[in-house]
Amino acid sequence: MNKAQTFTAILLLAMSATALAGGHRGAGVGPGDGMFMGGGDGSMGIPPKLAERLNLSEQQQQDMLALTGLYGPRLKEIADRGKADRQTLAAMAPDDPSYGDYAGRVSQEAGLAAAESVTLMTELQSNIYALLDEEQQAEYMAMRVEMRERMEARRDAMREGGMPHKHGDCTHHAEMHSDDTDADASGGG
Repeated sequence: MNKAQTFTAILLLAMSATALAGGHRGAGVGPGDGMFMGGGDGSMGIPPKLAERLNLSEQQQQDMLALTGLYGPRLKEIADRGKADRQTLAAMAPDDPSYGDYAGRVSQEAGLAAAESVTLMTELQSNIYALLDEEQQAEYMAMRVEMRERMEARRDAMREGGMPHKHGDCTHHAEMHSDDTDADASGGG
């Protein structure tokens, strides 16, 4: 995941109760799909589309930047924590005598990180919401619904065999290109 995708995923979590309940990884979304984009140091910026859609004042933008500057590095640290252990576990053979104990430790750390992430994301969500007036809050909630629907559509697409992708003017699933010989064998093609 690149820097923009990492921080887009961070804010997707803040916007979606579904994502919060499901953990902080796995959305795998691109930079245009989220609300904030940032650098590897945890700093985040507000995309012009968000500022425009919510009609944010200059002060609100500065306040949001201050919040994301506070929470971004903390959330990145949580996301990065345990990465080396997860990679080590992935490389271990299941018949390694220490595999079970190591897996237990990695699992316990992942649970702690998920709980801490949910707490921070809830705080960030509350603080961002408090910066908005009533009209902006309503729009923000509408954006959350849209975000959740996009995430559910992606999850459903993955369950059905792959993420939709674009070719020219057509959007379809990757499985449609898996093997041209399948189409030839079935008479299509």
